[in-house]
Amino acid sequence: MPKKDLARTAHEEFVGRLRERMAEVQQKDPDSVSVAQAAKQMGVPETTLRSTLEGRYPRTEAYWRALRTYCRADLDWLICGLGEPPERDRSLVFQESILVVDNDRHKRELIKMSLQNYSIDLAWSLREAVELMRHQAYDLVITGEGLDWTEEALNLFRRKKSRPRLVVIANEAPQNVSPCRTMADGIVAGSLMADSIIKIVTDQLSQ
Repeated sequence: MPKKDLARTAHEEFVGRLRERMAEVQQKDPDSVSVAQAAKQMGVPETTLRSTLEGRYPRTEAYWRALRTYCRADLDWLICGLGEPPERDRSLVFQESILVVDNDRHKRELIKMSLQNYSIDLAWSLREAVELMRHQAYDLVITGEGLDWTEEALNLFRRKKSRPRLVVIANEAPQNVSPCRTMADGIVAGSLMADSIIKIVTDQLSQ
């Protein structure tokens, strides 16, 4: 078989294995997996993942590490088909990822306890939140209004290709409408209760 045909066959087999693992994570048929969803969960550009499926392979170690972690598969098997395939694992299903940003420890803990079925990261300061957002893709961000997000931080938020939903824990009687409140997809006002947190998060993530 000509080298070109061998390379094409090897690529097709690799794509088949990759789509198989993506389907396992997303609980879908391999032909209907969402590349955009997989890229977001991996924290890599969607265009990079699509180029991989088309036969153009990035050389960065961080990218292949993210791919291996997402698929929970040895790269020798995933790329070359060497060794035993990974066993089917129901725990592969990804939870929605949420970032909770508030300088009130009790609020952070209440929100975390209310959302036990989600993957939660906590940040106590705007600086810490920005650092986390630079390295992690989130589906939703919950923030206390008292942090007063700066334009610089909000611009980082806006530049995300798949922008996370934004929920603001509002002050009782704000003196001014903050940029964060204006940008919010949802607002929790009044007493902070577990039921209200669960409801607004469920509503936002279903959109």
